[in-house]
Amino acid sequence: MITQACMPAPHNLSGLYSVLWHIFRYKSKLYSLIIGIVGLMVACFFAIKALITLPLMLIGLAAGQYRFFEHISEKSKQIAMFTGIMLFISIAGILYQYSQVPASPFPPMVLGGTGDPTIEQANYFLQIGIMIGPVISSVYVGIMILLLQCKFAQILLLPLKTYGRMALTNYLGQTFLLLAIAHLCNLFEHITYIQSFLLCVVIYVIQILFSMIWMRFFTMGPIEWGWRVVTYWKVPIFEKIEACTMYHDT
Repeated sequence: MITQACMPAPHNLSGLYSVLWHIFRYKSKLYSLIIGIVGLMVACFFAIKALITLPLMLIGLAAGQYRFFEHISEKSKQIAMFTGIMLFISIAGILYQYSQVPASPFPPMVLGGTGDPTIEQANYFLQIGIMIGPVISSVYVGIMILLLQCKFAQILLLPLKTYGRMALTNYLGQTFLLLAIAHLCNLFEHITYIQSFLLCVVIYVIQILFSMIWMRFFTMGPIEWGWRVVTYWKVPIFEKIEACTMYHDT
């Protein structure tokens, strides 16, 4: 069965997020940081997955306003300590979640108000995953930052640079591809978790290659371009000038 991790958020809040982002980007950096952290804590406490995105965006905005990613090598010790603490919390959370695994198979989505003990146990299990998700993600980010201080890791992970610059396009694209493949091949009830994982890996590889080719000719992904138009009410440059010149010269 296709897992919830491969599915989009339960509600489409992109329009609301765009408006709120337009407001918050003019606020002070401390304001963005506090609202982001408090909002993330509230969303995680109540396990509301759809409300996690905006606080993460505000925390990212605050990181940029505080120039966190400038002279990052000088902050390696603090980042390593933070990553270690988050790793400890993540392991504790995962172990606790594992102890709450339902005895019976369950659908990979939260279902409310059923009264069925198995479903209620599954709901609690999945809610724990939503609650600890940002903590585990912070470990990924910390490890990635530390790895990127090494020249070999920079070369090895270079393909992820273009993939990340098209993050929204790739996120929506992988959702579309997964749903399309699942419908065409009738996989919803006939696929194992290992097969689902392998399918995700194949899609990631395809998207990384596509992103590398796309970013040779364009400044950003198509969805990112549309997002900026809606957010800033300006039409940003889409096609790279050197790509246009090369095309016209040929």
